[in-house]
Amino acid sequence: MTPLLMLKGPLALLLLVLVPRGGSAQPLPVVPAPQSMTWGDGPAVERPSALRLAAADTAGLSTALAQAQTVLGAGEAGTLWLGLPEDDAGLATALAKRQLWPDARIGEEGYVLAIDAEGIYLGANTPAGVFYGVQTLKQLGRAYGAKLPALRMADWPTLRLRGVMDDISRGPIPTLAYMKHQVRRFAEMKLNTLTYYTEHVVATEAHGAFAPADGGISVAEWRELAAYARAHHVTLVGNFQSFGHFDQILAHPAYEHLGESGRLLSPVLPESEALLRDLYDELVPAFDAPFFHVNSDETWDIGRGYSKARVDSLGVGIVYAEHVEHMHALLAERGVQMWMWADIALQHPEILERLPKDIIMLTWDYSPQASFAPWIEPVQKAGFEVVVCPGVLNSNRVMPRLDQAVANIRGFVAEGAARQALGMLNTVWDDGGTALFGVDWYGIATGADAAWHPAPAHEATFDDRATRALYADPGGHLVRALHTLDAIAALEPTDGHTDRALWQQLLPARGAQQTLSPVGWPDVAALADSAQSLLAQAPPAPDQAEAAAVHFVADLYGTLARTRLDLLDAAEAYRGAVLDQPTDRAAARAQLRQALTLLQGLEQAWLAITHRYTDRWYAENRTYALDRVTDRLTATQHDFAAVRDRLQRALRDHDLGHALPVPAEVRLALTADAGRYFREWLVAGPFPNPAGSDGAETDYLATMGGETVAQPGVAVEFDHDGVTYRWQRLASPQHAEVDLAAHFPEQNRRVALYAYATLDAPADQTVRALVGSNDGIEVFINGTRVHRHHVKRNLTVDEDEVRLPLQAGRNHLLLKISQGAGGWGFAFRLPDHDMRSRKNRYRILP
Repeated sequence: MTPLLMLKGPLALLLLVLVPRGGSAQPLPVVPAPQSMTWGDGPAVERPSALRLAAADTAGLSTALAQAQTVLGAGEAGTLWLGLPEDDAGLATALAKRQLWPDARIGEEGYVLAIDAEGIYLGANTPAGVFYGVQTLKQLGRAYGAKLPALRMADWPTLRLRGVMDDISRGPIPTLAYMKHQVRRFAEMKLNTLTYYTEHVVATEAHGAFAPADGGISVAEWRELAAYARAHHVTLVGNFQSFGHFDQILAHPAYEHLGESGRLLSPVLPESEALLRDLYDELVPAFDAPFFHVNSDETWDIGRGYSKARVDSLGVGIVYAEHVEHMHALLAERGVQMWMWADIALQHPEILERLPKDIIMLTWDYSPQASFAPWIEPVQKAGFEVVVCPGVLNSNRVMPRLDQAVANIRGFVAEGAARQALGMLNTVWDDGGTALFGVDWYGIATGADAAWHPAPAHEATFDDRATRALYADPGGHLVRALHTLDAIAALEPTDGHTDRALWQQLLPARGAQQTLSPVGWPDVAALADSAQSLLAQAPPAPDQAEAAAVHFVADLYGTLARTRLDLLDAAEAYRGAVLDQPTDRAAARAQLRQALTLLQGLEQAWLAITHRYTDRWYAENRTYALDRVTDRLTATQHDFAAVRDRLQRALRDHDLGHALPVPAEVRLALTADAGRYFREWLVAGPFPNPAGSDGAETDYLATMGGETVAQPGVAVEFDHDGVTYRWQRLASPQHAEVDLAAHFPEQNRRVALYAYATLDAPADQTVRALVGSNDGIEVFINGTRVHRHHVKRNLTVDEDEVRLPLQAGRNHLLLKISQGAGGWGFAFRLPDHDMRSRKNRYRILP
């Protein structure tokens, strides 16, 4: 047995020495993975029944002591001896005997641990270290049961700050009980920092008006949660969005005058600073933390209102910096250090040059990258401490894209550690409000693992360690189910788990026709069924709410897949009934009954989904914002109920000898279409266009360089004829058509509009595009107009064929759609290529 080597010095480290027990390469089931461990020579050890404490003051150890009770067994021999060796020479001697020196400089959060036939010996320099040692013991007990393996360990964190940020302002707001549950699980994974991204959901005495009655978190609740977190060695950091993303507050009449626009707090109004002063007066003391997060990201609207003259004079960067300086002064008066997002400062380097260097910069990116240096180096070179912020990204998703989240988290944290970052903040964004936090825990655990001990070897062993340490599931069923569900993200119809598939329009309006694509949905159903099968085999998880959330996602995907397939079958059955009725009434009736049975099943399936989602929501969250999701789920169920009613009436009419209505009258004029249409775009307009459907000769993008040069971005503004326009996202709920008349009901006569997307190609190539429009359309690729068809017509998808010369890498696609009167819309696809997309960014698969 190779001893652990102690290196002297205040920040000394212990070398990693791993001697597999019995020649086995099985990793120790602990998350995060320990820095240094050796297996003992002896057999498995019965869990001790006695607890002995080494500490002069037990106040800081109360939570560790309470949790240590869960480690004890019913054995007659052995003692769990834990505490601070400097308070007990006996524990110091016992650890030294096992070549674990009690004076090892393992820092404030490290610990040493020995398990052998005589007992369990756990020592640390501080109560935090003892607490983390107990978390390791809890996981070992979960993985091994009544007998623990003999081992020796020395463990400590690599990153000083290891945290999670949970967005609670754009969707679900957790109950206080669930927040405490989060604290306990974060602490078990040795995470020491937690912050909740908040906009309008803080209910202060001075400004309680903008907080929702069913979602506002009071100062007293924050104070209670902060104390609870502190007992678990987690610092709860105060958080209030103090600049951008202010739309929820500005929507209140009492505060709308403070807006630079509908989403930005004006940086030049004294009343803005007064508002923040009032809020900080109440919030900062409630958290009792050394930091406070002011966010201040994505401030696209600077210069659009009160600040325009100052921005025109000094520039965006300086005006942004002035507001940050005001916030910094307010927080300095209250004795706390400012956190802020670094995105705007990275776009405007003059901000970095000007701001006080004691601000901690939180630099974020949520994609896998070959290098994260562009997000770290400029901030560090400017003299700031950096916290790297990867993400378990839930924005507008059914569940996170785990493969991308893992790559992002592992890569960003490892590079941050190598570059001496202060720490990691793993972010969970819930804008869209669909995903449940229960499906985020795998990504949270990945971040905890990476921040404690970033090492490539740990990624390969993570699933094995997590499934035993976190889930007490030797077969790995829950983790395998998560990976099975994540495989759905790579399939064409799900677009990387986005909730677009959840809200796609499934049924046409009465009298209308619609296409629906079955492509990929049988594969979705098969994977969802496989995940359900795995979950059915899993033992009860320590966190039943997490397991139930994963169950729900599997059920949801199965329902989404079967809905499309059953709808197409129902439409085909009804069409057959209409055709058969004149010659074979029995066959027609059988097909009517088949269609009716399918619609009844869909109605019940969506009712069940709504109830299960509501149940899962209440397990985590307050009532606030639930209706944003359930109203839409219920509307889908009601749509199926309406068609079911029409089919029941059709069956009655058939039995009375009446002719069946055409499919469009019962809302089943559905046809299968395998095309993959571009449904998400950046759009600008509508612009006045007196020529109507005869064309739009005006270049409305002249101030952006013109139609052949412009490369739009979300929220980018430009002027035309004295009017300011902004590029905005548009996502069509329909399979093929982008219905512009529905999106712009007040501006759809004699107008024109641009739609923009990027298209990534694996190589230089010319591809075939199919285009339809109502009315005229022009197509530009990389600044060259390749198609122009000005005509008054109804939309027929795929009516025009266009050749697009693409270059390897990023291509810029711009459509210009003109409108006379009546319907207005377009459709666009590449029929010969398998595509994937994220928002308005499309890529051709190799």
